[in-house]
Amino acid sequence: LLVISSIALSATACNSVKDEEIIDAADGFASAIASCKYKKISKLTSDINEDYDAIMALSDDDDSDNQIAIISAIIDTIAYEVDEDSVEISKNSYSCDITFTMADYESIFADDDLMTDLDTCLDAIADADSNEITVTAEFEKDEDNFIVTNFDDFEAVYEFYNIDDIEIYGNGTPVSPSGSNASEENSENSNSSDGAKPAATQPEAQDG
Repeated sequence: LLVISSIALSATACNSVKDEEIIDAADGFASAIASCKYKKISKLTSDINEDYDAIMALSDDDDSDNQIAIISAIIDTIAYEVDEDSVEISKNSYSCDITFTMADYESIFADDDLMTDLDTCLDAIADADSNEITVTAEFEKDEDNFIVTNFDDFEAVYEFYNIDDIEIYGNGTPVSPSGSNASEENSENSNSSDGAKPAATQPEAQDG
């Protein structure tokens, strides 16, 4: 009887995690992803690469003024929804689906009329239709916390960090605050690939 009771108590402990706990963990992680803040994200996942610290910083040393403005505008459009009905709980793992929405920035870059100047581009991003990206967050419990173990799957949200000047300029005429033709400047920039920003979706793997 004592053995049976011990087994029953052990099983109860393994299944004591409630859906609400996973929903809260998913909401917290989704909020961190939407914030695009490395420190927030790194506290909630075990495998984000340190390269993202520099990538998310949007430094003047690595990014042009246009890149910073346009990427920041895209970040402002990010929203998310946690699918509460998708929660799955097993003995040692937990999961929940999260859907992110953001501006369809690629359609903006493909429209020359929206790339004539920076203000027009930024306004178009703010008013753009949205794209959806759904990711299943997988968690493991670390004492009282739930840690996301599959950050790599969330890198799809951050493809906009790969945007470089050539992609932003589209047809070869850079957007500029004045709306003037800056083709000479673009010609100089396009002839050099030095200092190109590393792809956010392909950071180097780290040991451990």
